[in-house]
Amino acid sequence: MRTLLVPLGSTGDVLPFLGLGRTLRARGHAVTIAANPHFAAKIADAGLDFSALGDEDEHDALCASPRFMDRAQGFRFVMDWASTLIRPVYELAAADRGALVIAHPLAFGARVAEERLGVRVATLLLSPAILRLGDSWVKRSMRWAADRLIADRVLGPPLNAFRAAKGLPPVTRVLSRGWSDEHLFVAMFPWWFADELDGPRRFWHAGFPLYDAAPGDELPPGVCERSAGDAPIVFTAGTGNRGARPFFDAAVEAATRLGRRAILLTAHRDQLPPSLPPNVEHFSFLPLSRLLPCASALVHHGGIGSAAAALAAGVPQLVIPFAHDQPDNAARLVRLGVAAVLSPSRANGARMAARLEHLLGSETVRGRCRALAATVESGLDAACDALEAYALAEEARLGDGARVEGAA
Repeated sequence: MRTLLVPLGSTGDVLPFLGLGRTLRARGHAVTIAANPHFAAKIADAGLDFSALGDEDEHDALCASPRFMDRAQGFRFVMDWASTLIRPVYELAAADRGALVIAHPLAFGARVAEERLGVRVATLLLSPAILRLGDSWVKRSMRWAADRLIADRVLGPPLNAFRAAKGLPPVTRVLSRGWSDEHLFVAMFPWWFADELDGPRRFWHAGFPLYDAAPGDELPPGVCERSAGDAPIVFTAGTGNRGARPFFDAAVEAATRLGRRAILLTAHRDQLPPSLPPNVEHFSFLPLSRLLPCASALVHHGGIGSAAAALAAGVPQLVIPFAHDQPDNAARLVRLGVAAVLSPSRANGARMAARLEHLLGSETVRGRCRALAATVESGLDAACDALEAYALAEEARLGDGARVEGAA
């Protein structure tokens, strides 16, 4: 089976596709990942074929914009950016109509190719926030209204202009429903993380991908070789966040107040104070899957990959959600009893320290962390099972060579 994987976004969006690609390749499938050239080296290191989608300047502009992690403007900003990739993604999917395309939810060009050309497409959902989810009719109504707003005013015009050029009708519910009941959505999170789905008909809970490093990526010597009582608190604001100076200033202050070791993770040294106290270390990147088993807690932005790594390691989480799916993920972690939340505007050193002191001292939180950690396992094989079955079923439904043909 030939597969084309299409991740969009920052490193946290790309890593699950790398893990899935490696698993598919191990099963004997041909794998190409179409992504921004910023990730070409990571894709090559994973042993997968690479196809360029956009240019590196576009990725830099996305992450460098202050709107990217802004609670009020971030979603509109990302939707505008996603609209510029509709045609390039469509053309990549159209170039090999026999491949199974496994796409990010915002890779709308793949969905147009599915409808217009009969390309087999499945959507890989990394977190539940993009679906119509909620624990009350009020939340569902608000998300429905937001979906209509997106369709009418934000992403809808460029998407529907492109669809019209291909002879397709407009869509009015861009995010909340599949455009076809036959389309497969594979959720890279377990059912207990989001079981109140009000979304697509063909939906498969695979589980967290738990992939953030190649097998040979080990921690530097000495990072974990400390006494059990000296387990560090790990702080990360996300790989795509370039405006996290207040977060890291508060992190240093919180670690100092608590008298605890701290590890700060950011690729951007200018986000940190010019000098760090002896109890605080900085690394550009460390795989959380390796680091968190020897940590005492994780303080993070609410990205789904960071949350999953902490759940797997069984450590408490303090979440400072900035934008996008992060507030939704944070609320789920709190309901699970493994986390506390601070808004970015209130996340100073004193409040961080107080929340961490409560989390670290709570036997109830520790018990919930241990109980959930025992249930967490990689969902990559389950995702591959679902995708293989879907591809076979689609071949049987359409027949060999029976794809709808049309001008690209």
